[in-house]
Amino acid sequence: LLGSSVSVDLIAVLQSVTNLALLPLSTGLVLGLILPRRILVNRVRPLCPTVGLAATTLLVAGGASGLSSSLSILPSYGVLVRATLAATFLPLLGGFLSLLLTDKLLRLPDKLTRTLVVETLSKSPTLAYVLARRHFNSMACSVPATAMVTLGVLGAAVASVWARIPLHKHGECQ
Repeated sequence: LLGSSVSVDLIAVLQSVTNLALLPLSTGLVLGLILPRRILVNRVRPLCPTVGLAATTLLVAGGASGLSSSLSILPSYGVLVRATLAATFLPLLGGFLSLLLTDKLLRLPDKLTRTLVVETLSKSPTLAYVLARRHFNSMACSVPATAMVTLGVLGAAVASVWARIPLHKHGECQ
């Protein structure tokens, strides 16, 4: 992987990011503004954790299953380990920075801070894997796929620990 060049179709990657992340997020925000709150809270909100967990499980399982074919392409196991450590460190750093930014600088409620940190930890490599799979060769998929599995477990562990720690008063969301 190191020392190789990869051509990137910038417009295609931007379109993929728009379709995978920006469009669903924007749709959710617009629906949240348009629909009466009781409809969202009573009908949609209880389904969100289950749908989110199912989607994440499918993506991580897909990344793990596709990993075996791309591992044979790598020149050595050491390359995979170093690349995985690098790909794991970046979302960890992003999660730490989002914790500092939201908790210390912006002083957002605990609930929002925790959500942002867990999402940054566990979803960044998933998006990288999907983009690599769509736009690059199988060797490029191996690094985010391994990080996706590692950080999916780490994100779940962080969420489990935080679930046992009570929110501060300012952590209540209205």
